[in-house]
Amino acid sequence: MPDRDGGLMIWGGPSALCVITVERTPWRVEVPQEFLFGGGAHAIDCLRWFAGDVSEVGAYAANSGVILGYPANDIWTLILKFASGALGRVLVMCGSVNSPHRIHQRVQVYGSKGTIIGLDLGIDGEPDHSTLDAPPLDIDGGLIEGHAAELVPYFYKMAECIENDQEPEPGVVDGARGIAVAVAAQESLETGMPVNARNDF
Repeated sequence: MPDRDGGLMIWGGPSALCVITVERTPWRVEVPQEFLFGGGAHAIDCLRWFAGDVSEVGAYAANSGVILGYPANDIWTLILKFASGALGRVLVMCGSVNSPHRIHQRVQVYGSKGTIIGLDLGIDGEPDHSTLDAPPLDIDGGLIEGHAAELVPYFYKMAECIENDQEPEPGVVDGARGIAVAVAAQESLETGMPVNARNDF
């Protein structure tokens, strides 16, 4: 399990929230996706980065009715147990109404040496908190913000891996283990019981 400035993770709770309007993105209803495998995958991966492999998943889900005509669940709450013994909660909320943008991708990590909430970092023994630096992306003299700022670095890294025949980091196995958590969540929702997540890839 990674040892960050906050020590080993004891509990973590990232959120993936978004405001979706059918008027702006009608394709979401025409070709619906399972949000757990879309935005939810990022929140799952975030916790795995701090705490390692997930061993057990319990899940609840609902359709809020906010996205008119949407045929799938747009709210998911996952309770996770990690192989390390840490616990976590993942919230996927795509039925939110006018929620503040600053909380759309938000992480809370309570560690053995400190706490991270959003960009606020508190370290054991240090009275003052610090703010993690997250400046806008600057490419060729132009600032890129919003969702594009999250995606553009991926494209550059993908191109670099292709051009130089490199393995991406995180790699395909990490990706599979994150998706396996979402698959276990779907099974947990169907059975009403916690489900072991697959990690043997």
